[in-house]
Amino acid sequence: MARRQPRVNASKLARLVNSEERLAQFRQIYRVPPTVTLKYYHWDDLLVLNWDEIIILIMAVVEGGVRFPLHPLLIEFLQTINASPSQVSINIFQIVMGVVALNCLLGVNLTPKDILYVYQYTCPRSDSRTSCHLRARVLNVKLVNGLPNSNKGYDKDYLVVSGGWFTGGSSCWNSYGFPGQVSEMAPPINPFKLMGKTASGSPSNAGKGKGKGKAKGAGQGKKGKTPTS
Repeated sequence: MARRQPRVNASKLARLVNSEERLAQFRQIYRVPPTVTLKYYHWDDLLVLNWDEIIILIMAVVEGGVRFPLHPLLIEFLQTINASPSQVSINIFQIVMGVVALNCLLGVNLTPKDILYVYQYTCPRSDSRTSCHLRARVLNVKLVNGLPNSNKGYDKDYLVVSGGWFTGGSSCWNSYGFPGQVSEMAPPINPFKLMGKTASGSPSNAGKGKGKGKAKGAGQGKKGKTPTS
């Protein structure tokens, strides 16, 4: 089936993969093997998937740590929750791939059962725009810290993945219910640098620092007061 060409007016992370040259660079940076085929599509331009294809957010690769072929733990986790990669939010990829790193660094063998012991798998109502995600059962007990509060603004740019995106005969569901192990993880990438932006001096960080400064100053002023008789 012929596919429509991706829109020219791409947004956000799309600029990393919306041309042949950029996609080739993306493949090199994230060590995508030649047996895996990637195509960029905006969510509004997606067509029906073939049985051997999956769709996954670009952000899942850039900040979620996903590599191809998909890691066995990620496939096992998706099988456990009976979900496809397109149904879940960035925080699931970050947590699962973070556990992959923990297993490697600490020589342990944490499984999907261990992840779901610490986190609760939550899916929104059908009328919600929020993807299924993981939420810590106990606020201060987590396996992976420093996750973003939202992937808003990065939830429209997808990769259609086909070919050898899974190995060993074990796959996960794609969006139509068809059933996709470790490949070497690429080094950390700064997505802001790739997009020609800088992460420093963001309004949120500036606001937080400014607010803390005011609070500190106010507290010191009150402390310096002496009672009058």
